[in-house]
Amino acid sequence: MSMKWAVAAMIFVSVPALSQAQSSSDSVAYRKAQTLVNDGNATAGRAMVDSLIARAAPGTNAYAEGLYWRAVLSATASDAEMDYRRIVVDYPLSPRVEDTLLRLAQLELARADYDGALQHLNRLTLEHPTGVTRARAGYWTARVLFEKNDSQRACAVNADALAHTNPNDVELRNQISYLNQRCAGVVVASSTP
Repeated sequence: MSMKWAVAAMIFVSVPALSQAQSSSDSVAYRKAQTLVNDGNATAGRAMVDSLIARAAPGTNAYAEGLYWRAVLSATASDAEMDYRRIVVDYPLSPRVEDTLLRLAQLELARADYDGALQHLNRLTLEHPTGVTRARAGYWTARVLFEKNDSQRACAVNADALAHTNPNDVELRNQISYLNQRCAGVVVASSTP
């Protein structure tokens, strides 16, 4: 399997965490829609998300949440990207912005747009330095930098990602540690003067 398809598979298979701000009935509906899509009834699942979007008032977090789920459950990467970009531009205060920036970077990495991926990852790091996605963003930034043959920066970012990973997030720690194998013999500049 090519890296492009592996990244795309990781994007669409992962289960996003639900925002605490949304209502519990919408929360249940989004989970049901995701189950329908995962079980092969994509048309019904996407229709359910579309009905939730139609019910939400534009300009609200509920509307942004609907766009997010429509992107997560979309049939194509280009459809997902349209909704992700809309969230980032029109709903910059949405609780989904961190995850959306990360997903945009993953889509760009899948199509080998390394500079575009770094732009989203850098924005994520700058705008959300203490966010829940910091370690994950660092891992993906290291992957992009390795693709750009910038091993020294990739190893420094990967080490920072490992330092900021929750000890209970075993899967991410394993991914970062595995990527760290590429740092054998790479001299990483000290961050202290």
